[in-house]
Amino acid sequence: MSETKLVERQTNVRQRRKSSFARDLLKLLSGAMFAQLFSVLVAPILTRLYAPEAFGVLAVFLSIIAVPGEIACLGYDRAIMLPEKDEESANLLMISLGFVALVTGLSIVVIWLGTETITRLLRTPELAPYMWLVPPLILLTGVFTALSQWTARSKRFGQLSIARISNTTITTGMPLGAGLLG
Repeated sequence: MSETKLVERQTNVRQRRKSSFARDLLKLLSGAMFAQLFSVLVAPILTRLYAPEAFGVLAVFLSIIAVPGEIACLGYDRAIMLPEKDEESANLLMISLGFVALVTGLSIVVIWLGTETITRLLRTPELAPYMWLVPPLILLTGVFTALSQWTARSKRFGQLSIARISNTTITTGMPLGAGLLG
């Protein structure tokens, strides 16, 4: 192969990589922007449907889910992107999901035995009827986190963007639907 053709080929490869990177970045940004826009558009409706105290209770409830939901994978989700071989990454994904199951199981025991204590300590007795939702939401958060890392590793950024939009739509749409239904 001549030197000119080799240089031309390398230039084409670099241009395709730049184009691919820009396309992937656009997919991620558009998904994040749509999710944020949806939240901003729905916020005025939610403030009409719910009293300010309800937002405080929701914030406490979300914080109960956020901490165990974030640590459910025990950090193994962050390692999914690192290995060169997909097989090693798949093993890390399975380990992450196993720890998510373990943390969810522990949360079931804690909620079952300690709902009254937790709501008393947090001074939110109105949360007691909803505490049963904590374990499934921890499970969903952990699984979403691990699978997001796997999807990013697989360079399926369009699917990742759709998943984030779906997550925001569901998270924002549930209180909206509940509020509209009374």
